[in-house]
Amino acid sequence: MLASFIRHGLAGDELFQEAFEQILAGFDTTASALRIIMLYTITNPRVYAKLRSEIDAAVKAGIAPPSPEVIPDSKAGQLPYFGAVIREALRIHPPVVNIFSRVVPKGGDAVTVDGKSYYLPGGTRIGYAAWSLHRNNKAIYGEDAHVFRPERWFVSESDPDGKERLARMIKTNDMVFGYGRWHCLGKTVAMIEIHKVVFELLRNFDFALINPEKPWKKIDTMGLFAIREMWVQVTERQSIEG
Repeated sequence: MLASFIRHGLAGDELFQEAFEQILAGFDTTASALRIIMLYTITNPRVYAKLRSEIDAAVKAGIAPPSPEVIPDSKAGQLPYFGAVIREALRIHPPVVNIFSRVVPKGGDAVTVDGKSYYLPGGTRIGYAAWSLHRNNKAIYGEDAHVFRPERWFVSESDPDGKERLARMIKTNDMVFGYGRWHCLGKTVAMIEIHKVVFELLRNFDFALINPEKPWKKIDTMGLFAIREMWVQVTERQSIEG
């Protein structure tokens, strides 16, 4: 990120401010995403065990460096189930659900949706319902769209439509970070942080909710979530390295 800013002519205070803004701007949504991923993982024993097994195997195979070094994002991205868990958690509970309306320019515009053409008058505000698009969309994610199931992100070789369906799921899921000119500028930084934090937490500690009946206190503030009081019992794990 710094190298890119420097190549584009930033230096001194401008370089510092731009880098600082990139890290700070999405801290609340990234924090919500981390809580969401951890909650859905530790409350699903099957997923928790399977993900922990993949993480442990990566450590034993040397894919992750020995502690206290932190796994590089490029290495974390090689773990298929780990990636599926993160995608599924962001799908089942998007960290941002504000419709973020966009305004159709003067003169209107024509769009095509599912093969049908529509005319949108100028000045029309267009947004999307994140909760419905991701969590409740059976047409894209299947009949169990309301269920946290990372395995949906894998396709069987015997499924002739599997790759096409997966591509459509991924394209839809990427809308969590916006699209086109409104795509989240901090996505790369956020995913680096998420990969590193979740991997290292599950590598080094065991987690259990203090109060499963009320795992957190969540307040929806205009489409952004203020998540508080997610109390967990944390136990250090015995090292599996070597």
